[in-house]
Amino acid sequence: MLTLNLNWFTKRIAAFAVISNILLVTTLSYSSPTSHRKTVTIRVAGLSDTTSSTITSKITKAVLDKFYALYPYIKVEGSTGLKITGKGMDIVPLMQIAGDISPDILYVNFRQSNTYIQQRFLYPLDEFVKKLSPEELAQMPKKIWPIIRRKGPDGKEHIWAWPTRIVVRALVYRRDLFQSVGLPDRTPRNFKELVAFARKLTDPRKGTYGLNFHLGEEVAWDWMSFLWSEGGDAVVRDKNGNWKCVFDSPEAAESALFFTKLFKQKWTKKYVKKDGGIGTEKITGVVFSDTGSNSNDWEMGRIGMQFIYLNFDNMSAVQNPDLYGIGSVPTGPTGLKGTEFNASMMGIYSGVKDPAVRDAAWKYLSFRRSKVALKAMVDTMVRNGYGRFAQPALLKEFGYPEYARMCPKSWQRAFEESVKYGKPEPYGKNCQQVYRWMSRPLGEIMNDDKIISDINAGDDKSALKKIAKILHQGVTVANEKMLGKISPSVAKFRKIVALIATIIIGSVFFFTFRHIMKVFSPPADDPVLSKGTWQFRKYKIAYLCLIPAVGLIALWQYYPLMSGVLMAFQDYRVTGGSKIVYLDNFANVLFDKEFWFSIWVALKYSLLFMTFGFTAPIFLAILLQEVPKGKIFFRSIYYLPAVVTGLVTIFLWKSFFRPAGLLNQILGLIGIHSTINWIQSPSWALICCVAPVIWAGMGPGCLIYLAALKTVPDDLYEAASIDGAGIMNRIVNITIPSIKALIIINFIGAYVASFQASSFILAMTGGGPYTPQGATEVAGLHIFYTAFMYLKFGVATAMAWILGLMLIGFTVIQLQKLRNMEFKTAGSS
Repeated sequence: MLTLNLNWFTKRIAAFAVISNILLVTTLSYSSPTSHRKTVTIRVAGLSDTTSSTITSKITKAVLDKFYALYPYIKVEGSTGLKITGKGMDIVPLMQIAGDISPDILYVNFRQSNTYIQQRFLYPLDEFVKKLSPEELAQMPKKIWPIIRRKGPDGKEHIWAWPTRIVVRALVYRRDLFQSVGLPDRTPRNFKELVAFARKLTDPRKGTYGLNFHLGEEVAWDWMSFLWSEGGDAVVRDKNGNWKCVFDSPEAAESALFFTKLFKQKWTKKYVKKDGGIGTEKITGVVFSDTGSNSNDWEMGRIGMQFIYLNFDNMSAVQNPDLYGIGSVPTGPTGLKGTEFNASMMGIYSGVKDPAVRDAAWKYLSFRRSKVALKAMVDTMVRNGYGRFAQPALLKEFGYPEYARMCPKSWQRAFEESVKYGKPEPYGKNCQQVYRWMSRPLGEIMNDDKIISDINAGDDKSALKKIAKILHQGVTVANEKMLGKISPSVAKFRKIVALIATIIIGSVFFFTFRHIMKVFSPPADDPVLSKGTWQFRKYKIAYLCLIPAVGLIALWQYYPLMSGVLMAFQDYRVTGGSKIVYLDNFANVLFDKEFWFSIWVALKYSLLFMTFGFTAPIFLAILLQEVPKGKIFFRSIYYLPAVVTGLVTIFLWKSFFRPAGLLNQILGLIGIHSTINWIQSPSWALICCVAPVIWAGMGPGCLIYLAALKTVPDDLYEAASIDGAGIMNRIVNITIPSIKALIIINFIGAYVASFQASSFILAMTGGGPYTPQGATEVAGLHIFYTAFMYLKFGVATAMAWILGLMLIGFTVIQLQKLRNMEFKTAGSS
């Protein structure tokens, strides 16, 4: 019996063990090894929206789905920012970093790479890259290794970024426009053909143009291909390994001359008149020179040719082979074919401290170039009808040979030629600013009356002489501003001047604040206010109410002000490692011609605004006061612009000033044929920026003065009318004196506001046009760019102190006048 029970017990134990093992194996087989891992979120710069219906969004979603299948514990989010006219993509990531909201994965291109490395924005990728196989490393083009692998701030060589896509610049053209004017179905082979093709396409009467280039500080970006094709270059290394600017060579002058001719050379075009006769018309240039993005004009068929980026993976940026053709950049007179070789690279932000986030970021970076991701891209393109736009080699590799034969051979040839002849975008020291310093002299050349006159007179030799001089000056400035090349004797002299200036600035601020305290101190004979005590017990409620306001002002106004005192003497770095540079920042500012020019632009803007923007509401209010009927109607009409949001106002007026805008259309109606881009004209740009501000602000200002005019007793006007006073006498002797206090108060606010107009100008022109200084780059905007685009926070702070010195003196004078002014209510004696 005991044996029987033992056997029964043993069998039950064995059965339980078998069932337990089965359950354990089943559980493990259905459980992901990462199912219990904590979710890691990474923010990626420039990640496409996955909810839209574009092919780019669909590809992004497909690639992310494959990534999530491999790494379900990683969540990928996008990070975007605002675009600023004429400033490209540079300012967005830098503002994010400065604001401590940087994405975990930064976008980095060749031009940005050195700045990002030296500013300690990037985390070295050595620990991750060394785990890659030799096959994976061999796929990296040789041209990229010098850019991604170089010495960092620690003096050691590291790998700082990882390419996710190889890109080159090519020339795309509208086949329908080419056919309409009888041009062959191909891009121009050389510079001579480029001009001939562009002139055939350009017809202002039809609103068509041969070429489209960027303006502002991006104009040098389009110049680069012509510079390389002439045999010149922008930045090179000398025999000692130091970078220097060289865009003042004879080859550079020739390319600048040719580039300027595309914009400014006058030529004659024949056309058929309505009566069947042949007429001629003088046309200036062949370039559609407009502000911002011209994608709509391109899609509407107004532009014949423009540069685009082609990438290794696919060419879906041009989505209709029946409408668009692609070719390589035309060959220059030297026989060279210069075009840009670049790469979309990603780097891990150095501010990422969590190792799990860094590891997840690298997994995403390395996955982007993996076979799995490329196959997901190709599969998505084929499913959505874009198979013929993928690279033929990838189509064959992933089982779509029939689509490889559909890809236009000219497109593939254009890409291969661009890769073969392409030169890496400038990537040396501070080359993030290279287009800025190249665009300044180029802009000056393109707006120089003597050069344009010589070009149209056929005197290229004289034009080249002036161009060479301007480029040489531009290179001198670029070597100093961008690369810091300055002689020790000059540096010593500037520091001595900076020391004197710093003492003067400090003394002025000290005595100014001391004077303000005296001005607003209570009179000695005041029986209440001159007791000299705070009287906390008596006025405790008032003090308690003041605490929140005083605290907020101290936090948001005076704490930054005190921090700015220290920052003005530092080479400030947002990622840490700031160094004291003593007087270097003030030395740079005091001898910075661009800063003083921005002060001059700010003064001109202020003069225009105060002359028209400040006085217009006063006279408008007086006129409305004198109108016998329809006052409510007119007030509503003038106030309506204030209801329109600032963004709409900006786009409305920018459209108004375009070459095909309403202003030129109105001039055309009165017989003046104009294609002027008013907002890009150095003579008119500042006025174009002032006009919308006056238009939008006139109504609210008018209502304020109207309310003040209501306080003027009607008896005064009646008495003046009885005495025979006309409208002008009543305005001068009654109206203006009656609202004098309000005018003075508003004058202070308007004057200070005119120096703070940088935000509106930023959206309108971005500070351009540059000839070489920005015609609309006021001091506030210049300080903003210096800090957030060029990362010179210490220099920008020194600029702010100098600008503050100019404004505070004016404010003190006005405050002193206000102290002696007596305010009365209407009807009081």
